[in-house]
Amino acid sequence: MQKPNPKDGAPLYEFIDKKNETEMFKVGRVFAPDRGHNRGDRNLGGEHFEVWDRNGNWLGVANLDGSKNIAKTNIVKNKVARSIKEIL
Repeated sequence: MQKPNPKDGAPLYEFIDKKNETEMFKVGRVFAPDRGHNRGDRNLGGEHFEVWDRNGNWLGVANLDGSKNIAKTNIVKNKVARSIKEIL
């Protein structure tokens, strides 16, 4: 996928490997490394990915192992504003 995350310009990727699916990384979902604030947030899980469904609806934050980062996901108050529908 050759499109950037409008929030921070990070490249968007589509998950395509069914045999390695996890809680957050499933075939058809789109993800991007969160470049906005990875430094200095180790107490909330450090580096992570933002994850959207195939329609561009924001699903939450994934840790590097594909598990859901509940603390970071719950911080976001306006999940609709994180949508990327207009660029998919």
